[in-house]
Amino acid sequence: PGSQIGCVVSGGTGSGLTVAVTVGDQAALPPYTRFFYFNATAIVVNKATSAPTSGGFITIIGSGFGSTSSALSVSIDSQSCSSVTILSTGLSFSCLMPASAVGGAFYHVTVRYEGRDNGQDQNKAFSYLPPSVSSISSYGTNGGIITLSGSSFGSRASSITSIMIGTYSCEAVTIVTPHTSLSCRIGNSIGRNNPISITVTGQTNTNSFVSSVQSPSITSISKAPTLGGRITITGFNFGSSSFLSLVSISTTTGQTCTSLSMEKNHTQISCYINGGTGTRSMTVSIASLTATSSYTYLSPIISNATMVPTYGGRATIYGSNFGSSPSTISITIGNVGACTSIIILTPDSIISCVVPRGSGIISNSMVSVDSLSSTFLFRYSPPSISYVLHDPIASSGGPVTIFGNNFNDASSLITVNIITNITDSAWTPTPCSSLSILTPDVIIVCTLPQGYGRKQIEIVVDGQRSTNVASFSYQAPTLSGVTASPTAGGIITITGTNLYGPPSVLSVSISRPSSSPPSPSNNSTSSSSSSSSSRSRRRRDLSSSSSSSSIVVSCVNATMIIPHTTMTCIISEGMGRGFTISIRVENQIMIP
Repeated sequence: PGSQIGCVVSGGTGSGLTVAVTVGDQAALPPYTRFFYFNATAIVVNKATSAPTSGGFITIIGSGFGSTSSALSVSIDSQSCSSVTILSTGLSFSCLMPASAVGGAFYHVTVRYEGRDNGQDQNKAFSYLPPSVSSISSYGTNGGIITLSGSSFGSRASSITSIMIGTYSCEAVTIVTPHTSLSCRIGNSIGRNNPISITVTGQTNTNSFVSSVQSPSITSISKAPTLGGRITITGFNFGSSSFLSLVSISTTTGQTCTSLSMEKNHTQISCYINGGTGTRSMTVSIASLTATSSYTYLSPIISNATMVPTYGGRATIYGSNFGSSPSTISITIGNVGACTSIIILTPDSIISCVVPRGSGIISNSMVSVDSLSSTFLFRYSPPSISYVLHDPIASSGGPVTIFGNNFNDASSLITVNIITNITDSAWTPTPCSSLSILTPDVIIVCTLPQGYGRKQIEIVVDGQRSTNVASFSYQAPTLSGVTASPTAGGIITITGTNLYGPPSVLSVSISRPSSSPPSPSNNSTSSSSSSSSSRSRRRRDLSSSSSSSSIVVSCVNATMIIPHTTMTCIISEGMGRGFTISIRVENQIMIP
């Protein structure tokens, strides 16, 4: 008594009903006692849909949820699920789940309606969506920082416990954009279609997403000699030395590049390639990822070529990178023509061919090996002179026949020069004219220009000078007449043949033996007049002059007046007769 009362309640439903007790005129003060009808429907949660870690609306399915959204409240793992909306009375409703930094699965769902809830004996019905990968940034075999995009990554890097790309772990995880983007560092790796696995708070992505390392790329390939050798391939994404066993290199001709060596991790590989010529295609394969590029053997190098006569012949060409198949080789001698009948004397280094007729030095000659070409200088044998055949040659010139070798067969390419040391261009001899070929390559004739003395000739064929010179002589001068001179001296005129040359090579000598009888003197006068005359004292009396050998009178300033036939000189004063005149042209003395 005093603490409990009983009463009969009329029929009804509900829970959390207020019980008001009044004794006399006094009502009970709060808190009020709540009353439940025993037939109220129990709240049961069967399942809940999932949301990404960024949050979102979920649907909870079960029973006993009532019909009033505002009377429902929901909490999941101590987080409130807001914006409740009844979807099906008593059976389902939706609510907005907030973002979660860590995600995860199997969280308790607590639903309250009109004071009742589902208690803690329900299954852990809610799980966040597992992470999902939608893209990954590209990366090379040397690894580096990569970025993954997707959903349900959370916003706390520590909740991401594992990222695997194939068998390679991606470490140092950083959240780039909460829930949708993260970065991590991957080490050296190779391969294609590597599956990506990411675990966030015990949940691993279930979507199938694969990634491939960037394919290898080739930037350059060094050239190998045609006999084969080690080449270096430079590029990217070749892997490191630990992956070398997964690398293979092959060519379109079926060759395999062997003895691979990783010169620089990821960027440079060397290998040994067999002999070949030209340009080929090469494929580098690394764990099913490939790169293809062309590579080229070294172009031919010409170090020397033997000379052939101007009528042609077989030449031997020395060098390297000629290959071993004559069918891949072509040789041209400039504009002269093709070198035919090619044979290989020593593979890669010595070849031979038949050179067509030609002459001179051919600068644009070419050897091509499988379309790879190099130019070289080819020389025909220079001309040589055996001997010169001619009749006596007057100073006015004349025909000459020259015997020798390598004169070619085109007179337009041949020049016969007269060699001289004269610097005065007015006296420089012109080349031999009217040149013609009597026998190709060996005999030519031409007309020598006017000249004097002993000279040499050289032959120039297509720019090549003869290896030797030949000598010939113009005829010596002859005398046919001479004018007299007064005793006071003066100019005398001399006529004859082969009187030709510049003043520097012309000289005239006038002399008489001392034993010659004196000439009659027309100058005998009285001693008073002759002895007093200064002119008489200066005049040379040739009849009285004496010498142990001869009497000589000078005749200076010898000058050619009419080429070859007439010349003059200035004789000094004197008297007498019976003098002998001697004419010298360079080193030739007048024929008596």
